[in-house]
Amino acid sequence: MPFDCHLHVEKGLEAYPFKALEANVIFNSLDSYQKHHGQYAQFYHSLIFDFKHEWEQVKSIAMSGKIRAFKVHSRIQQLTEDDLEPLVGAYQELNRPIPIIYDAFYYGSALEHQPSLSFLIKLHQALPKTRFIIAHAGGYELLKYFFHLRGLKRVGFDLSFSLQYLQDSSVAADLKKLIRFTPANRLFWGSDFPSADPQLQWDLLQTYFSDLDISEQDRHTICHTSWERFTSLQNDGSYTCSML
Repeated sequence: MPFDCHLHVEKGLEAYPFKALEANVIFNSLDSYQKHHGQYAQFYHSLIFDFKHEWEQVKSIAMSGKIRAFKVHSRIQQLTEDDLEPLVGAYQELNRPIPIIYDAFYYGSALEHQPSLSFLIKLHQALPKTRFIIAHAGGYELLKYFFHLRGLKRVGFDLSFSLQYLQDSSVAADLKKLIRFTPANRLFWGSDFPSADPQLQWDLLQTYFSDLDISEQDRHTICHTSWERFTSLQNDGSYTCSML
């Protein structure tokens, strides 16, 4: 069955088109996690990295092993370059290198809090044991993210939302380049439900696969196994997947 690496559950999953579902549920606030995570215990959970306001609670949840990844969202968290050092300091208090999902979808008029490729690369350098997932693959800046991050083996790309939102833009060609030249074990299918339609996201990706003549093995990896393996940790905090 497909693995949806980017899912939100605050409005329930009644409208979700895939009946048999494995997923990573992202909670963009501690309040949402506390209200909803118990209903979706069968899924992986990722939690906003709130190091500014409710860090002790977030840290406690992370250190108990209840989450699979952290989410860093510059627009929601109103991050600037000045937040890099305190973010790294908080992260270093943890007992294991929990993967970081970095939201890279550019949107809205608050330019000072948009995602930052420079911020991300500095974060990657400061946390040498951590894996990073680029949520939405960079949005309309996808090509820039691809060229600057392709050589960093601890970075993978989440295709959620952008497949649908950017399908009628010039970025569609950039998506093809990303899918063609990124190793399958560093690409992840996702929906961003309910903001995007999972069925449309799925259908668009299958079209790219066909256009690019992607092998059946790589298709299966991207849609079923890559995210779980990429984020998997052993008890000692090291990653289980040595091929990266």
